[in-house]
Amino acid sequence: MDKLAQLCVQNNVQVFTYSPVLPFGRANNITWSSEDLIRLKTIEQEIREKYKKLYQSYLLKSMVIMV
Repeated sequence: MDKLAQLCVQNNVQVFTYSPVLPFGRANNITWSSEDLIRLKTIEQEIREKYKKLYQSYLLKSMVIMV
């Protein structure tokens, strides 16, 4: 995710978000352990902190849509 966020910054992308692979459809054999989910959350927090600008823009746009 860090490399994707870097690529976004380098290409002046305003918003970065992601969706983890969920266990249905062709990915129905995917399983997430508790440790996997904790690690994913930790990585997400690190990326959000490092690339605040990408997420702030996303949050602002989300709030505008919700209003």
